[in-house]
Amino acid sequence: MNQSDDLQSGQKSRPALPDTPVPALARGAAILDFISKASQPVSAQKIGVALKLPKSSVHNLCATMIALEMIIKRNDQTYVIGPHIMRWARSFSQHADVSAEFTHVLDETAPFNDATLTLSILEQNEVMIIGMRNSGALARAGFRIGGRLPLAYSASGKAFLSHIPDAQIERMFESGLPDACTQFSIRPVDALISQVRRCRIQGFSVDDQEVNEGIVSIASTVLDFTNQPVAAISISMASHDQRLENRQNVISSLKQITEQVSTRLGADLGD
Repeated sequence: MNQSDDLQSGQKSRPALPDTPVPALARGAAILDFISKASQPVSAQKIGVALKLPKSSVHNLCATMIALEMIIKRNDQTYVIGPHIMRWARSFSQHADVSAEFTHVLDETAPFNDATLTLSILEQNEVMIIGMRNSGALARAGFRIGGRLPLAYSASGKAFLSHIPDAQIERMFESGLPDACTQFSIRPVDALISQVRRCRIQGFSVDDQEVNEGIVSIASTVLDFTNQPVAAISISMASHDQRLENRQNVISSLKQITEQVSTRLGADLGD
């Protein structure tokens, strides 16, 4: 994508600036957004046209942000993000807590009160549960803090695998998949990769009684401020649960939760 493409994209998709008590601050934030999303350094003229701002406003705001090291002006009179923003990003990453954000979002949304929701992280060829809500009768199935589930069979594990190239997955399981957990555990590796490919397209993965007979789990990944997966959130319920007859409602709720947690961790979900 060249600068012209970035400009056109900004003109088509840029939301209206919010009506705030300090308009200059909103304009400055919009300029930072535009510079950070451009594939190349951008000029003041392109910023002004894309954001529909007066030339004088762009120059004044940019001059202020240069003084604050928020942006840098290059010799060719174009702008890039400056070191001050990177210091903010470092501070944000140090204080971002996926477990705390998971809890916060669930406290606000409280979806499926009688389903089990788990937050897991990747641990080699397993996922480890670090947060959960509504364990109920499913606690006996290994859904507990510190519990580990196989990467190849669990919904959370397959959600993580969807971010890994097929060739790497083949290398991970070149000696074959681990022992099956149930009669429904996916086999062989090619079948697993087929599931993972669907997950990449759909944005969620499914464990249909592969880890525990009688339990279906649906999972999606949480992204951090670098848009990389840092955790997976899974909704689990009994396979005979009537809500699974229309899985789209469950999937929509799951995606809403993962998107909210990802956004709070700084992920850019614009694309």
